[in-house]
Amino acid sequence: MAATSPTTTTRTTTRTMGLSFDENESVSNCSEKTCSTTTSTMASPESAFSLMVEGDYTYAPTSSAMAKSAMAILETRIGERLASSSSSGELRLLSMKESFDRSILTQFYEELMIPNFPLEEERDDLEDWLLYLDPTFSKEEEEDSDNDGPQDGTSMDVLILTIDNGTTTTILGGIAFEYYPQAQVGLLSYMVVSTEFRRLGILGTLHPVFCHALQGLHELTTQAHTPIAAILAETNTATAGDVPTQVARKRHEILFKLGYRLLQFPYVQPPLATDGESFDDIMLLLYVGNNSSNSSQSTSTSSMDTTILYKYVLDFYYSVFGTNQEPLFQDHWYFQLVTWYQQQCPSTHIQTQLPWEDVTPTFLAQMKQQQQQQQEEGK
Repeated sequence: MAATSPTTTTRTTTRTMGLSFDENESVSNCSEKTCSTTTSTMASPESAFSLMVEGDYTYAPTSSAMAKSAMAILETRIGERLASSSSSGELRLLSMKESFDRSILTQFYEELMIPNFPLEEERDDLEDWLLYLDPTFSKEEEEDSDNDGPQDGTSMDVLILTIDNGTTTTILGGIAFEYYPQAQVGLLSYMVVSTEFRRLGILGTLHPVFCHALQGLHELTTQAHTPIAAILAETNTATAGDVPTQVARKRHEILFKLGYRLLQFPYVQPPLATDGESFDDIMLLLYVGNNSSNSSQSTSTSSMDTTILYKYVLDFYYSVFGTNQEPLFQDHWYFQLVTWYQQQCPSTHIQTQLPWEDVTPTFLAQMKQQQQQQQEEGK
């Protein structure tokens, strides 16, 4: 995620959702009640909750009861692993927005982000994160980065799990996420666990804490105790080519078990500059919670308001081109497609089954066919 001024027409990185942990990583401990999503006919909606007392909008996700419960679970599991590991010390969960630590964020980025997401086009720049997270980020650094900070109200956080022995800090894993204010939705950006500490259910246990934190960003931004509209995630298609097809399918299964479902919504990574190319091999997911069946054979149906998704796409375009700068991107094929889709489909179907397949080519063909028919009728 990169912040740009209204006159800037470049964005340095993609936001392809990063997923990096063992394919057998346990996700059985993410069944606690977390954030609800605003859907018209959600199959198994989870109860909305408010994080803070009336009038108090302090953002403190690591001190919540949910975070403490998750840490108690992880202390037991990780303690057993530490007995046969070179690492030892106090287990800590850190929020970079709640209590920024540049050295910890840099260590997390260098030790886990770069090795697990080696393609620069699929990894956010550390500098972009600093724009959103470092409260002391200087004007000189902003000018050097060609960015003016998060003027559109977009915010983010990175939850990082560490072991601190007083001398050295070991990074176990982390979750990065973003909040988009116009649509009032959150986006899961990256989940990663150190190779040494995989297969302990770390991400499955921390996922409810992440949802809780996103709700906190929403309440902090809106200054209201209302539920976040949706929690979204991105995943590459099975044929994107970044990993073998079977590995991509396994990632889809992991996300499915965490409670994510495919949205039958046309989606690509919009261009990061006025003369840039979109990244097309990507799909948009919605978090529906874990009360619904984890069976890939489930046949229940549900839907959500397309307006929320359309506003989210607008949020992204604004983050690249600047707020209310539609003339700079209104001719891009994807913006035309998603605008057409919103007009045609007021509700978006939530697919409750695996496998997940890209629906964007189908909708694009339908739009072109309709446009061709209209042209012929107008002759």
